Amino acid sequence: MRKGLMLLAAAALALAGCSTSKGLPEPAPATATARPALSEEQLTAVVSRISAAVTAADKAQDATMMGGRATCPFLALRPAQYNYHKVLGDAYTVPAVTDSIQESVVSDAGSYPRVGMVVSGFQKDANLQSLNFYVQTNARTNWALWSSLALMPGATVPAVPAGEGGATVVGKDDGNGMVASPAAALAGYASLMQSGDTKGLKFGDNASSGSDDPLRTQVVETINTAQKAMDGVGSVTHSFTVGEDGPLALRTEDGGAIIVGALNYSTSMSVSDTSRTVTVGGEIGAMASNKAGGTVNIKGTLTTNYETLVAFHVPAAGAKDTTITLVAATSPIITGVQNQ
Repeated sequence: MRKGLMLLAAAALALAGCSTSKGLPEPAPATATARPALSEEQLTAVVSRISAAVTAADKAQDATMMGGRATCPFLALRPAQYNYHKVLGDAYTVPAVTDSIQESVVSDAGSYPRVGMVVSGFQKDANLQSLNFYVQTNARTNWALWSSLALMPGATVPAVPAGEGGATVVGKDDGNGMVASPAAALAGYASLMQSGDTKGLKFGDNASSGSDDPLRTQVVETINTAQKAMDGVGSVTHSFTVGEDGPLALRTEDGGAIIVGALNYSTSMSVSDTSRTVTVGGEIGAMASNKAGGTVNIKGTLTTNYETLVAFHVPAAGAKDTTITLVAATSPIITGVQNQ
């Protein structure tokens, strides 16, 4: 090898010493061919390895066993889901991460983070499909599961064009050609849940035009139940914020985007009459007492923290219907209870 390198160097020096009136031809600049970050075969292998790692961790109820194959927000939420199973037993099943792929798309190979989106096949023993997002943050890291959400009943996942160059990642603050940027859409939804103020945006159910989405309906019912429990003895306040991770987004065929991010919220139940005690059961009572069917007594303020992951279709700015619709979500999970 060294001899070959010396000969090449000598030839280069000899050429450098020559002189011609036309000179040497300029080499054509190298052109990078746009391509998806993963082929179909490579994506299948990545999804399979990640599913195996998560499944092993689920069996042991130990998120640290995922070994870099999962990242936040999925990785932050999983221990809370394990705790649900620990407390509630068979009444709660940790959502599985399958390696089944019905539809998939991967962003281009030319930039980071690289993003993959997979619509799973129906899971065993459950009429359920999931919408999973995978990321590779840089060339030195493995692909990792970023989120896994259940498709809403009747929801339609918008088409994401990939072509020969891969799908287009949309920056969180990039609202070009859309009714809102990914960050603004999530902030608007959090504001809607907080006070009813949509920040000038329109939100609804992906499967039923003009209806509230199932997640909002569920959360509103939870808050209303808490308010009834405190009627005449105290008050209930709630707070909604966008999670720190993400959002991720891919450009859709209609000029909009499919986005995914985290939503955190809390409810605080406060007793104003210190001579009264309010007993709360259900999910809050169980998680506060670490016992299925358990209860918790409130004499001051009980604050319950939740987290959910959400995926929306954000339409193009010129769309006939500019409603931002919920495509998939995780069931809200209690991440902590403080009784003061």
